[in-house]
Order: sequence, then C-alpha cells, then structure tokens
Amino acid sequence: MSLSETALRGPGPGLFDRLVVVNPAILFMAFLPLQWIEVTRLGGFDIVLPYLAVLLAFAVIAVSDAHASRFVGLTREATPFLLPYVFYLLIIMVALKGSPAQGIPIRQVFFIGSGIAFGAMLIAGRDVGRVLRLSGLAAPVVFVVTTEIIARGLGTSWVEALTRFFTAGDLEFLTYSFFRDIFNAQFETDDLVITAAQKNAVAVALLIAMQLFAAGRVPGERDRPGLLILGVFLVLLLMLNARSVLLAAMVSLLLAALIGALRARRIGLFSAFAMAFATISGIVALAIIATSDSAIVETLRDRFTFSDHSTDARLGQYSWAMSRINDSLLLGSGYAELHGQPVHNLFLGAFMHSGLLAFLLVVAAYLSLFTFWLVFCARIVTRPGFWTLPIRPEWVAVLPLLPMFRVWVAGGAGHPALGEWMAIMAFAALLALNRWTSLRRQG
Repeated sequence: MSLSETALRGPGPGLFDRLVVVNPAILFMAFLPLQWIEVTRLGGFDIVLPYLAVLLAFAVIAVSDAHASRFVGLTREATPFLLPYVFYLLIIMVALKGSPAQGIPIRQVFFIGSGIAFGAMLIAGRDVGRVLRLSGLAAPVVFVVTTEIIARGLGTSWVEALTRFFTAGDLEFLTYSFFRDIFNAQFETDDLVITAAQKNAVAVALLIAMQLFAAGRVPGERDRPGLLILGVFLVLLLMLNARSVLLAAMVSLLLAALIGALRARRIGLFSAFAMAFATISGIVALAIIATSDSAIVETLRDRFTFSDHSTDARLGQYSWAMSRINDSLLLGSGYAELHGQPVHNLFLGAFMHSGLLAFLLVVAAYLSLFTFWLVFCARIVTRPGFWTLPIRPEWVAVLPLLPMFRVWVAGGAGHPALGEWMAIMAFAALLALNRWTSLRRQG
C-alpha cells in the first residue's frame, strides 16, 4: 500500500513536541475514565466528557495536513478489519431501524472515527514513548482526583474505600455506596442511575491506560517507579470489580512477560510453552486450593467461580439467541431482548438480528484482526530487528486483547465501546508508525 510522503515523513517538530501535554491523545486518556460525566444531550445522544477530546483531535486533523495524512494512512492500515465491519454496520442499520438499538450503528461509526483520531494523535509527536507514558498516567490521576473531590463532597473519600477494601474486601460498599454515589452525584435522584456498563467502562479505560503506560517504557531500562504505578492500576481494577477486564489484565501481564522473555532469548519456544502451561496450571491450582481467610482473597474467589447470576444470565441469552437463529438463519429475526437485555455477544447478536451475511462479515473483521495480531506477535519474537520504535512491543501486543475478548461477553449486543476502539486503533497506529519508520530508514 502506498503512503504519501507526509505520512512517511511525519508531522515533524511542532507544538506537540515542544509542549507534549497539549497532545489531544493525552486529553483523550485523561477523560476516558470519566464517561459517566454528561456534558449535554444532542439529538437523543449523551455528549460525555471524552467527546470534547474527540472534537479537539478532529479540529487538529482538519487544520493540519500532516496530521490529516496520519489519519488517512492509519485508516488505510486498518482497512482489512474496518471494511467488513463497516459493511456489517450498513446491514444492521436496516435491521435495527425503529428498535431501541437503532442508534448502535451511528455510535459505532463515531467510535471508529474517534479511535482513528486517537491513534493519529498518539503518533503525532516525535517522542512516542513520552506520549504513551503521559497518556497512560493521565487516566488514573484524573480519575482518582476527580472522584476524590466528589467523594469528599459526599462525606467519604478514597481513604475509606481503600481501608474497607483491604480490611474487609467490601466490594458491596465500593459498588453500591462509594462508586454509585460518585457516579450519581450529577443527578438529582437516589436511584441507581449508573449501570454496571458505566463502571465497566471506567475499568476498560484504566486497563488501556495501563497497557499504554507500560508500552511507553524504553526497552531494557529498569523502571521501579513504573512497576509501582502498574501496581496502582491493578488495585484500581480490583476495586472496580469488572470481571472481564480483570481477566484481560491478568492475561496481558502473562503474555507481555512471555513475549518479553522470548525477545530477550532468555527462554526457547519449548520452554515458553512449558512456562505458559505451568503458569496456567498454577493459577488453576491456587484457585482450587486457596484457603486463606483474607477478605480480599475470599471476595475474589467468589467473584471468579463463574456461578453467579451474571454468568447464568449470559448462558441463558446464548441458548435463546441460538433458538432464534435456527428459526431465521438467512435474514435474521430483527432486534430482540431477553428480560430487557440484548444478547451479550457480537457474533450471536449479528446472526440473530441480521442473518448469515452480517455474521460472516463480523467473523471476517475479527478474523482479520486476530490474524494481524498473531502475525505481529510471531514477528516480534522471531525477528528482533522487525521492531524499530524505542518502546516495548510486548505491551503493544496486548492492546487488542480486551477488544477481542469483550465482544463475546459485553453489553450493547457485544459491540466495541469507545475504549475498545481506542485500544484497537492505538495498536494499529503503533504498528503503522513502526512500518513507516522502517520504510523511512530504508529509503
């Protein structure tokens, strides 16, 4: 695929290099955990705080040829994944018309554009590692400071939340008192306005921030403060208690460590498989034999037994969706809900709502993403010279894990939310920058 000279050359020294904190990518990540803060409503859609960063990014792209070229180049790089997905959106736009979910295709287009804009801004400056580091750090700092200010106005604080979490493992207090009251502070009601999806969105944002922060480290350098910050990320994720995000975080840590060890040639391929098997076996064994009386351990053990109402509800949804698919295989049966919820699975939802073609397009899109990811992982392990950027490729490799996983279990009929699209496009942007850098060095 040909790229313009501007895309290969890059924006060059500019405002984002002289004053990196004004880079819209950092503002993106600072606001991403604050999606529960509504600015206004427009045409039936909630305009939330991160959308302001989206508007700023699009404004920069509109007035800068260099950044517009990065935006177009990144779109082209992601075409194998985006093209079948966009055709899928066109199909479900018809299928969902007039239903409560008719806004999904429009939101998806906006999220895709936002993700591409975020990726373009992420690689806009010359010091991509510093942008990654600051982008990752901005999310937890802004989230904790903002929620602490609100909490103090409500007569509580993070000190109380941390104390009750570590001493009693009190997730009920965190979910239904601490976070709920903070999330609802902008509304004049005592009802549970913020659903689990909003809490999950915060967890998604923090996991992406953790991955970006870790990727921004220079390969080979020790970073003890960075390890401490990673610990802070993990504590926040545990407190938010989003199971799918916690699983993705654990797999991210294991996969990044494995790829890092392979790239450093500290272990061979056979040893790598043995290490992965031993790690998984160890986790399973610990989950089975753990007998600690610690409140945190007991709470997490209960959370990951997968015998709760949420798991049972999803299994019921899947069985119900399969029965509807069997009744209308080719064209789908239109939008439907079970107990007031759409099926929490993108592939089943596409098949049920719009039929076989929509299902095949979604499969093609995600198979393209998975293949692209798998080839990238193989290349950074087997060809050390393939990666030229001064950042950690093992942490770049884990960016698509959450989007590839949550489409199987997430609400909104499994469609990727804003955070997931930002992760996908951050991955695509960093790979594109690496390729453009290699081409520039060769020619």
